[in-house]
Amino acid sequence: MTFDFQPHLFSDQIILIPLLPEHREELFQQAANPEVWELHPNKDRHERSSFDHFFDQALASKTALAIMDASANKVIGTTRFYDYNNLENHVAIGYTFLGKDYWGNGFNKAVKSLMFDYAFTKVDHVVLHIGESNLRSCRAAEKLGARRVGEDTRSFNGEPPVTNLVYQINKDEWRAANHTDSKP
Repeated sequence: MTFDFQPHLFSDQIILIPLLPEHREELFQQAANPEVWELHPNKDRHERSSFDHFFDQALASKTALAIMDASANKVIGTTRFYDYNNLENHVAIGYTFLGKDYWGNGFNKAVKSLMFDYAFTKVDHVVLHIGESNLRSCRAAEKLGARRVGEDTRSFNGEPPVTNLVYQINKDEWRAANHTDSKP
């Protein structure tokens, strides 16, 4: 089975499309607030050079998605699928950030819901790697029904290795928690 890392997904609130070079400036406007990165292992991503490195790596991955506010038709963040493993039947979701104006009002849940619903048509498990100090993202993952299953030291985007907490949710748990049927 193949996995499309850059599907076009949409709801009334969110549109996910492949990240394109023309999204750079609009995305930087969302990333330029230091509060967005205060709990993240890479706290300097609000600075232009660090952001540009992140953005260039995201484009090169050919897996990054632009998160768009459907009503405003503007880029408000980014995310991606990665580490697809056919044998273990899972994919990871991460590298996600939203501009601060989009916190606490359902946008993260809308993004993850689109991604989980899509992923679970292809795999049985979704994995999330969250920097160990990023308590905000840990709480958000737990609200979605993911459970912590371990720790992992990883290097993302050629940056120094960091310890991540590993969360996981499986297809049956997601569908039961969200009252969805078993159809893809």
